[in-house]
Amino acid sequence: MSEHPSPDGPTPQSAALPYRIRDGQVEILLVTPRGGTGWIIPKGKVNARLGPARSAAREAEEEGGVHGSIDRTPFGEYRHGGGGEGPRVAVFLMHVTRELTSWAEAHQRERRWACVDEVPELVVDPALMQVLHAAAEHLAIHAPALLAAEEARRARSRQRRLAGSALLLAAACGAAVLTFIAG
Repeated sequence: MSEHPSPDGPTPQSAALPYRIRDGQVEILLVTPRGGTGWIIPKGKVNARLGPARSAAREAEEEGGVHGSIDRTPFGEYRHGGGGEGPRVAVFLMHVTRELTSWAEAHQRERRWACVDEVPELVVDPALMQVLHAAAEHLAIHAPALLAAEEARRARSRQRRLAGSALLLAAACGAAVLTFIAG
């Protein structure tokens, strides 16, 4: 993985904040750190070729086994470990659209979906907790509209696929009629 040197400390990192809405409640995907305790969100060093947002999406797949649509701009940032010395982590919201049954780090980490109310009991990094609190407030307001827009996009995509199938069927029927008339 390529690293970006930073004048203000350790190599910058990016994190995905994977979320979904279940039964009207926002849930956040948390993972265990390798060799550590408590819960975090998927994060890692920024890959120069991918950039921060795509690096965060890759971390979500590798560490948490999820795919989804990730925002292109960071929602927030924090210093990992809660102090001023830890790496700066840019956090990107990610609406999860698919959960994998196996993934790269499944044998090294646990994953857990947590309701917003449960998160303070699970996350021990105070700086990360501040970002998660702000994200929970943001998602409580904006996630339903985002999900409605996503559903509308999927419906349009289904309509286009159905229209394409209908055109192919009509063309096949037309060719059959012309063959019948000509024959």
